[in-house]
Amino acid sequence: LAEGLQVDIGRPHQGPQQLQAAGAHEPVAHQDGRQAPLLPQRGRGRQQFHEDRGLVVGEGQAAAGSAQGLLKLLEGSVVNVPPQGGRKHPEQKMIPVDTKNILFICGGAFDGIEKKIAQRLNTRVVGYSASLATSTVDRDNFLKYITPADLKAFGLIPEIIGRLPILTYLNPLDRTALRNILTEPKNSIIKQYVKLFEMDGVQLLFDEEVYEFIVDKALEFKLGARGLRSIVEAIMMDAMYTIPSQKDVKELHVTLDYAKEKFEKSDVNRLQFENA
Repeated sequence: LAEGLQVDIGRPHQGPQQLQAAGAHEPVAHQDGRQAPLLPQRGRGRQQFHEDRGLVVGEGQAAAGSAQGLLKLLEGSVVNVPPQGGRKHPEQKMIPVDTKNILFICGGAFDGIEKKIAQRLNTRVVGYSASLATSTVDRDNFLKYITPADLKAFGLIPEIIGRLPILTYLNPLDRTALRNILTEPKNSIIKQYVKLFEMDGVQLLFDEEVYEFIVDKALEFKLGARGLRSIVEAIMMDAMYTIPSQKDVKELHVTLDYAKEKFEKSDVNRLQFENA
């Protein structure tokens, strides 16, 4: 819906001193001799304006436009939605959609918001002056203490925060959840590899210790559920290329030693570097 919403956001009024701080051009004179307000430069003025509002973004104007567009959707209005995407097909007919009776559930990773929560809770306090309330903070899951003030400090505009009255969090994935994701779903990663080897006439078997090893590495590198596939690929990459050409091989039994050997040969340093 956001692609079909065109929002034109005017710049707020700024005085000459503010514009000079943001980086301005020379004064512009009208035909009758009066001087117009200073015109801000492209880029620096926009960035300065959004930093003043506490919104730290790379492209201030684009981020503010997206935020205002999302706000208009949440408030309930008739927006024009391109059925085939708005950028590649600008000549297509728009479909009007009334968002008044639509329930919007907004979610995201909010990577780094834990630091904002920790600053508010003052978890770095040490010594005798540290409060008892701070000592009981669950440092493994700061998201349970999320408040609208943390979202504002993170960069969301207050108008959007006010339009989302219910604020909650999701618990991080533990070992049990990652283990179930690895094997239980109908199209789980392990079942996909078993099916791929069956297409080449090879039966693929895993030891239980291998599942625990994969979960341990996902937790160690803090990759979450998406990292399970990367770890399994690192273990199975060589077999995927060599086993189909070996016609006499009808079964592949993946043990813990085999998994450790293949995983250590993979690009483990890259995972550690990205996690750092």
